[in-house]
Amino acid sequence: MKIKFNTNIVVNVVIGVVVVLYMIPFVPLMMRGVNRGIPGKGDITNGITYNLKPIDPVVSIDLPYYKYISVRDSIKNLRNFKNQNETNVSGFELGYVAGTTGSYILCDTCTVNGYMFAKAHIDDRKEHTQYFIQLPGWKLKATANDFYNDDSVKFFRENNQSYIRKKVIYKSTKNKKDSVYNQLHYVDVPVPFGYNQRLQCLLVPVSESTRNVINIILGVCIFMFVFYMLYLLAAFLKFIADLSKGLSFTDKNVNRLRLIAVSLLIYPCILFLLTLLMRLIFHRYFTPDVIINDALLKYSLKPIGFGLVFLLLYRAFNQGKLLKDEQDLTV
Repeated sequence: MKIKFNTNIVVNVVIGVVVVLYMIPFVPLMMRGVNRGIPGKGDITNGITYNLKPIDPVVSIDLPYYKYISVRDSIKNLRNFKNQNETNVSGFELGYVAGTTGSYILCDTCTVNGYMFAKAHIDDRKEHTQYFIQLPGWKLKATANDFYNDDSVKFFRENNQSYIRKKVIYKSTKNKKDSVYNQLHYVDVPVPFGYNQRLQCLLVPVSESTRNVINIILGVCIFMFVFYMLYLLAAFLKFIADLSKGLSFTDKNVNRLRLIAVSLLIYPCILFLLTLLMRLIFHRYFTPDVIINDALLKYSLKPIGFGLVFLLLYRAFNQGKLLKDEQDLTV
C-alpha cells in the first residue's frame, strides 16, 4: 500500500516545529517579567553580596602596559591548564551527539613551564592524566565574564576538583505592596563533570579503556553516516544524470527525491533524540545548571532547509510523473 501525504501540510508542520524550537530558549526570559527598578506591587529586586574571593588573581591596573598583558595572559594560560582546556591528543566526534577527547593532564599546581614539561613527558605521567567523553549538545548556563546573570554560572577547577560558582538566595524579605527583596551571594558548588570552555560542551570523565571502546563505537557510527551521505550524494548525481538524458519524470527520480528529502528532514530529529539520550545515559553527571546547546538548533536549520527544497522538488516531479502517465494512457 502506497503512503500518500500532503506536501503543504508537511512543510507547514516542519516550519512550525522550527519556530517552536527557536522560541523555547526565550520562554524563561519572557516568564521572568520586567524589572522596573523601583519596587512596586509584586516586584522582585535583588541585591548581591560579593562574599567570595576572585577565582583567579586580579591583575593590578597600575602595572606598565606590557607587564599587565604578560601577567594577564599568564593567569589566563594557567586557568586553561587547571580547567583542562588543553588536551594532548584529539579524539572522535559524532556531530552534537558525543565525542571523545585526548588525555588531559592533571596539573593543578603547575606553572606554565611546568605544564609544558609535563605535556612533553606525558607517557611517564599516565597516573596524572584524565580522559573524557565529550557531549557537544550540552553546555552550562555559563557567564563569559565576571558579571553574572541571575541564573548563570562560572566553571573552574581547583585541586583537581570541578566547581561552578553561582548566585543563590540566602535571605528574602517581603516589603510593602507585596514587593520582595532577595539578598544573593555566591557559592562554589562541586560538580562531577568537566567542561570545555572553548567548545562550550560538557565533559564526562572516563577511563582510558572506556574512551578506547567509545572511540570504536563512534568510528563505526561515523563510517555508517559518511557511507549513507555518499549514498544520498550518488542518488542526487544519478538524478542529475537522468535529467541530462531527458529522463525527468521517472519512478526512480521521484523515489530518489523522496529519499533525500525524508533523510534530510529526519536527520535533525535523530540528532536531537540522540542528544537527549546522552543525558539519560549520563544523567548522574548532569545538574540543573546544564542546558541543551542552542547551537544544535541553529545547526539543524541547514538540513531542514535543504530537506524542504527537496520535498518541494519531490512534489513537483511526482505531479509531473502523474501528468506524464495520464498523457501516455491518453495516447
